[in-house]
Amino acid sequence: MQFADRVNKYFCNGGLLTAAPNIQRWMTRADQIDLAIIAESARWGDAKRHPPRTKDDGRV
Repeated sequence: MQFADRVNKYFCNGGLLTAAPNIQRWMTRADQIDLAIIAESARWGDAKRHPPRTKDDGRV
């Protein structure tokens, strides 16, 4: 029963593993690394590729 209680806690009713909290965590992390993605795109975006990659290419 303890396992079922924990599954219910985390997977139901806004628990940590439901969609809304995970989307929020993803967006928070994306905001934190946005400038780093731009820097990496400037550094490696044109390596062996034309046109160069940018952060808007959908890789992140």
